[in-house]
Amino acid sequence: MQQSDAINDPIFANILLGGKFGLLDFHLPRALAKLLPFAQQTLILRPLQLVLLGAALLSSWGLHHYGVQGYLALQQYRIAQDNARWQVSLHYQSTTQALAEALSNTLQTARFSATVQSDAIESDDKTNVIRYAVGGKKAAERVARSLAWLTYGLEAEPIETTRLPAGFLQVQLNQTYQPGVGFSDELRYQTKEKPYISERIRDVESGNNVCNTAGQADSYVFALSWLPAFCEMKPEKFECQTADPNVYQAKHFTLLGLWPNKKSCGVNYGYCGEIKVAKQNFCEYPEINLDSISRAAIAKVMPGAIEGSCLERHQWYKHGTCQIDWSMKEFFDLMINLTHQFNSSGMADFMSRKIGQEVSTEDFLNQIAAMLGSDARDRIRLICNRGMLEGIKLNLSTDLALGVDLKQLIRNAPIQGNSNCGETFRVDSIGQQS
Repeated sequence: MQQSDAINDPIFANILLGGKFGLLDFHLPRALAKLLPFAQQTLILRPLQLVLLGAALLSSWGLHHYGVQGYLALQQYRIAQDNARWQVSLHYQSTTQALAEALSNTLQTARFSATVQSDAIESDDKTNVIRYAVGGKKAAERVARSLAWLTYGLEAEPIETTRLPAGFLQVQLNQTYQPGVGFSDELRYQTKEKPYISERIRDVESGNNVCNTAGQADSYVFALSWLPAFCEMKPEKFECQTADPNVYQAKHFTLLGLWPNKKSCGVNYGYCGEIKVAKQNFCEYPEINLDSISRAAIAKVMPGAIEGSCLERHQWYKHGTCQIDWSMKEFFDLMINLTHQFNSSGMADFMSRKIGQEVSTEDFLNQIAAMLGSDARDRIRLICNRGMLEGIKLNLSTDLALGVDLKQLIRNAPIQGNSNCGETFRVDSIGQQS
């Protein structure tokens, strides 16, 4: 077969090219064919056609790819613009400070305005909470996703509230990525069957009893709340459902708890009885066995000791079980006595006169010193939230006993500080103000 015959033979050409693209065969126009070899012959130009088809597909992919990238960039710009409209207030506890700082950095990178502040009182809640003003659902969901990423999938359900000003979100950080484990703990291999456990919790669970053995306290923390301000942050609490200006909590500090403290354990000294872990719902703890007189007295100074909140149960099973000097009744009677001593010293009168006003932090500390001794200034921690005094923590010595003068207990206690109130704070009135 001559060379021209091979080119003219379509069957042979189809065999060489796979026999699948016969419909793409065509004759060159004569004017063009004269310029090529075998000008008078029929050419099979499928390779060239395939190259042209590939170039067209590549061009189409490029347009699609860069079109998608442009769309995504536009979406990211719009999200960043929306984020910039929202102020996020992050509230942390001692175990979640590192998490709050990490979340703040993440949110600021996403164009949110974020502020970080210590929560007034160590919350007994065990879940993270995100509240948002009307219209902030999408922004809150983006905050929730960032939080979930930092906490290894721990979910926080955004909640809409009319009590926050427009453009505000509030994040309450009560939990890191696993109960009892600090956010700053190093990451280690973990599975569902064998999750990561911090050294401190591992010691407890292995029987070393580092932080859950009763009778090892080296001091006490006496925690009081200014409930009107607390209820601004936690309006859903059962004890926050009143706005009566004549109730006890409207004009007095209320009892949060008396906590045996072991310095080497930080805030993790607790659960020294049969119950070793916190309950998500405080009412899941067994009932407290108190006589009617003690029960009525505790209900007055601790409004959270009601059905639905059951704060007194948590205080006993987490903290009360770590002391060995008093029975359950004696422990509650001691807390009641300390609360009355503090309020009757003149501090309740001072606060009630200042309701609705801005108070100088220095004036408050001077009042504390005048009423409870000069040592009190260095042994009290003031905790503010959104510019309001929400609570205080007083260090007390271990020579606690029913009827012992509060001044003496303060004088012999270790020094503390780290108040976060700034130069002034507001004394909130009962009932929702914002």
